[in-house]
Amino acid sequence: MRRLIMLIRALCRSVFLTWCVATAALARDGNLSEGPKSALSAALHSARKTATVGFPASLEMKENVDSLLAPALAVREALLEGGGTTVRFDAILELNAPLCRTYVVLFVRYWVSQDSYRLAVTWAEPHTGSLNFPIYPSTLAIFSDPNSFEMSHQLVHTYDGVSVKPIGHRGPFRHRFNSYALPDIRFTEQETLDLCVRLSDIHPLIDASGDSGERVLDMLYPQSTAPRKDDLAKMTVRATGPRVDEVILVDSDGQLLKTVQYEYSGQQEARRLNRQTMLLPERPITVAFKGEGPSITIGSEKRRYPQLEIMDPPGGRKCIVDYQRVELGGRAVTLPNRIEVYTGDGKQLLRRARIYNVTSCEETAEQVGKSAERFSHFDANEIRCRDLLIKYWLQNRSEMVRDDIDTLEDLRKHFGQQPAASTTVGEQLKRVNMLLQVDWILDDPNGLNEGFRAYTRLLQSNGLGRMVLFGGENLIETTSRWGQPDTADKLLPVWLDAAVAENDMAGILDFASARVAKGSLWTTAKLLEKALEDLTVPADQRFAGEALRCTALSRIAEMVQNPDDIKSDVDIARARWVLYGTNEARLHEELRASVAAAQRSFAAIDRPTRQDQAWKQKLDAIEQNLQGDRSDRQ
Repeated sequence: MRRLIMLIRALCRSVFLTWCVATAALARDGNLSEGPKSALSAALHSARKTATVGFPASLEMKENVDSLLAPALAVREALLEGGGTTVRFDAILELNAPLCRTYVVLFVRYWVSQDSYRLAVTWAEPHTGSLNFPIYPSTLAIFSDPNSFEMSHQLVHTYDGVSVKPIGHRGPFRHRFNSYALPDIRFTEQETLDLCVRLSDIHPLIDASGDSGERVLDMLYPQSTAPRKDDLAKMTVRATGPRVDEVILVDSDGQLLKTVQYEYSGQQEARRLNRQTMLLPERPITVAFKGEGPSITIGSEKRRYPQLEIMDPPGGRKCIVDYQRVELGGRAVTLPNRIEVYTGDGKQLLRRARIYNVTSCEETAEQVGKSAERFSHFDANEIRCRDLLIKYWLQNRSEMVRDDIDTLEDLRKHFGQQPAASTTVGEQLKRVNMLLQVDWILDDPNGLNEGFRAYTRLLQSNGLGRMVLFGGENLIETTSRWGQPDTADKLLPVWLDAAVAENDMAGILDFASARVAKGSLWTTAKLLEKALEDLTVPADQRFAGEALRCTALSRIAEMVQNPDDIKSDVDIARARWVLYGTNEARLHEELRASVAAAQRSFAAIDRPTRQDQAWKQKLDAIEQNLQGDRSDRQ
């Protein structure tokens, strides 16, 4: 995470310097639009694209963090619509971050009533990789009722605290470089409720009209004396008879805030809600800088801007909520069972929440709090395992104290017990990860092999094939870093089989390009080799895979050829693992064969894109370097 933040900051400084120089040159040469207002407008337009470059990654994290409340708020609204008391359910939250190229899964339990909710995070994946979250998610707990919003964490108490309601407005967004303050999640609830549409509020208005055909109703909302740009001003309802088909919300300027489309199953009185599709457009938000902010110079006049406006979320969002009928306390209630959020064009999935194990809950508020702690908190054995992992991180077994070895052997027996039938997938993944940690410390190859297979099976059987890529690779790389290359070699084919079986080539290419950029070269090269062998893919994807594989192998060969240039301990461990199973000569032969395959793949493309041409230039450079190396050896 720290390395990612440093890279983003470096990029921002570079882009911002370029913008300052360009703006100064435009002002000097008189190339800005004529007139001070036009010149200022042009400079501000340029500033928004450059000076605000650090905000999008943090806004992306904000979206993912805020989505932690989405299942609770959606189920609470459904209970208010259809009745019902407190329910308990589990959810699997998948969080994609396209800008930062990460994928995180949270395993959460919720307790929801009509006026309150509580959630507890029991586990998160990938456990050994970047979780791209403001805090270690496991053991995080949140409670909200009409009077307060409370956060707590068993292991990290930085953000523990209670906010008294009403909480107020979020204000300008101040986070940059992929950072985000977890307490800001307290604003999410009211922001969601401000644009919440309840069918139970609309139906009396439709029924009163007595019209059975198609009609459109406009409802105006009174404006406050100090209106904000996101305040709701008008709601338009499109209905057919008593059925609401669409709701459109706009602000006082006539700009779209949100649209909601409804799909139903059944007829007349038996009709029930089946799906909601919500479209949220990108809208201007205010971002703020520390201090005086960036400066804009026009001619001889210099002005600083501590705040600027940008559009967010970029391209808007499309949210789909699917519903199912659930029996609760002898009555049927319609509740959400899946929430998916896409980019505005509906092409890229950003987040998904799968809701399951829905049941009535008769516990008191105090009992629910204790149940949440039992569910998410680390017990004594898990705390011991965590402490020993920190104590002996990447150390040799010979350096361990005998009593600690005995404790680890006991922990292995404990975590190796068969889990109860009611154990959730998050709890099972926690147990398997604890076993893997014990086996790393004890240097047990058989235990690691068995635990790794159990890990991939759990992910595959619970629809988490994408996490096989991220979590599986992280576990293998950690094994190699622990100085266990033979075990890493044995885990590699297990991972490759599962990863290729669970993912298509587009997903593999996206993962591979991100991992090559972050230096995970050997695992990525082997993944692409396996995918290209096993999958039937179009010519452009084949070429992209071959080119990425060449890039990874080329960088590996460079590391092996120049070991003194390797600086980080992580890269040293990676190079040692590569050389454990091959040597420099065989590596160069593999690279030459890969270059030749990539060149053939390029020739098979009918109309190469600019990206293809760019990859071709890189391939040519790699091929020239290989020819130079061969000449030097001769």
